[in-house]
Amino acid sequence: MQLIGLAVVLTLSLVLAPVAAGAEQAGKIPRLCFLTFDSRMTPSNRLSSSRASPVQFDPFFQRLHDLGYVDGLTITIDYLSADGQGERFPALAADCLRLKADIIVVTTTPAAQAAKNATRTIPIVMFPLGDPVGTGLVASLD
Repeated sequence: MQLIGLAVVLTLSLVLAPVAAGAEQAGKIPRLCFLTFDSRMTPSNRLSSSRASPVQFDPFFQRLHDLGYVDGLTITIDYLSADGQGERFPALAADCLRLKADIIVVTTTPAAQAAKNATRTIPIVMFPLGDPVGTGLVASLD
């Protein structure tokens, strides 16, 4: 799992580096739209929740921080949750477009499908998903 997380962060680093460089020139910080299924997985809810919460995304956000991306300072991160209702992902993907996201990070296959249907120009980073080839998200992993 750590290897997959590292691969996701490396991919995100490669995608965000040019976005951040262009943003610096324009005086705009990059905007990341994080689509998740369960609101307990967003950092603010995990900190305030009395329930045990998943920590699977902590390495991702820690690595972003290590790379110099600080939410509200060097990047804007919008956390959008389907609150357990997968049918909400198309509307959330549309929200990412309305927010003018520079990159979309998805944590489920339905979120990835909704983002793919919503845009052909914004990079989409998939957190480790089951079978992106089998679900038709990508043609191959080559």
